[in-house]
Amino acid sequence: MILRSVELESFGRFKNQTVEFRRGMNLVIGPNEAGKSTLAEAVPAVLFGTAHLEKYKTWGRNACSASLFFEGKGRTIQVRRNLMTDEVELVEKDDMYHVLSQFSGKAPLRGRSASCREYRELVAALLGVGDDQLFRATYFFGHHPQEWSGDELAQNLRTLVSGTAEADYAAILDDLLEEHFNLTSENPWGRDKKQAREYEKICLQLEDASETGKIPVFVELDDEDVHAQIDALSTELVK
Repeated sequence: MILRSVELESFGRFKNQTVEFRRGMNLVIGPNEAGKSTLAEAVPAVLFGTAHLEKYKTWGRNACSASLFFEGKGRTIQVRRNLMTDEVELVEKDDMYHVLSQFSGKAPLRGRSASCREYRELVAALLGVGDDQLFRATYFFGHHPQEWSGDELAQNLRTLVSGTAEADYAAILDDLLEEHFNLTSENPWGRDKKQAREYEKICLQLEDASETGKIPVFVELDDEDVHAQIDALSTELVK
């Protein structure tokens, strides 16, 4: 999925202006205060909202809105945000213009409502990242960068990979390993554990019980002659 255009209806110094991008690298050139950074800042502002609304409100007008257009793999995504109200319209369509998914509602930057969660989950599913801070720390460079240490960035990336904000995938893996070794001493990734676990203990109990006749032992017979003899005996018994 690539960004094809930014439509700046009323954003900073821009009004009713559309900037289109080609595939590959795009270079934006202009003198100081020409709006290069404002154009770049429009991307996270539309996707997630902004804490710097006054900076992007059009001078003399109580308005601030913009749209993003993405394209890729036979699909298009349009995201439009009114930054004055944080009303967002997101529509995903296929190459036949059929609507695949959509969202309409309020989604402020730090919102915690169900609609905010729904919107961020949809953005994450469609674009790969649904968090403003992670977006700024990985995909985006601007005047308000997200400053994280290497460990903080690594942890947030692991959280992104795991698909949950509750724990990163390394912590989930540790929990799964602990659960695995609570059940069995077998270690597919290295040396087996020395002490028997729940699975081995049950196997030993079953083995001891079968030897003493405390539990029935079932043997599956798959021999045609044996089955024929059983059928013959059954017939004799019926007679």
